[in-house]
Amino acid sequence: MTYTVNVTNINPKTTKLVPSSLLKLFQQYFDNQDIYPFEHQAEVFKLVGKQNKEVMLVAGTAAGKTLAIGVPLFEKLRQGEIRKVLLMYPTIALMNDQRRVMDELA
Repeated sequence: MTYTVNVTNINPKTTKLVPSSLLKLFQQYFDNQDIYPFEHQAEVFKLVGKQNKEVMLVAGTAAGKTLAIGVPLFEKLRQGEIRKVLLMYPTIALMNDQRRVMDELA
């Protein structure tokens, strides 16, 4: 079953209710220990990272979709739970932008 998380144009709230290993990776990406994920990111962290669920995240530009999926997947890679991640994008420009995020997470 696929879970869908919808985000509106209302400013999302942040949360500290995130497993410490995922929060650490998220904060390392920003090089800022005082930043916390949006609630929708934390929900995806839980669904993908801890419950192994498929997720469709629908959100606007710059809502943190890439980090929402990237953080739990790279944590799974780090822990040896998975060996590969395949990401597909519809345009070269988007792919290059997302690759930069994934390279930094790696």
